[in-house]
Formats: sequence, structure tokens, C-alpha cells
Amino acid sequence: MEREDFIKRYDAGERDFATAELGGADLSNIDLNDVDLGGADLSGANFSNSILGHTTNLSGVDLRY
Repeated sequence: MEREDFIKRYDAGERDFATAELGGADLSNIDLNDVDLGGADLSGANFSNSILGHTTNLSGVDLRY
């Protein structure tokens, strides 16, 4: 999923991104409060200056760089 698609869905109120394919995505400078990322592929994703407060689920997330 590309940054623009993620932001569009988040802005529309979606918070369930469990098992999302976000490997290598530029997710910098984004407010990710209340997001469910359980089982998501976040390998190589850029979270610089992002807010991950109250992220509801990070179990099984792939955070390899």
C-alpha cells in the first residue's frame, strides 16, 4: 500500500490496517493514533517523526529493516 492510499483511508476513518502490506512505505510525519497494525508487514517502513501513541495492536508485526 502506498503512502497516499494509507493516508486517504486513515483520513476517511479507517483504523484497521491489520495484515496490511506496508513494507518500505514512507509513513513519516503521520499521526497513527488508534491504528491496528497487527500482523502488518512494516519491514523497511519509515516512521520518522510519526506518532504511534495508542496504537491498538502491534502483535506479529514485521519491523525488520
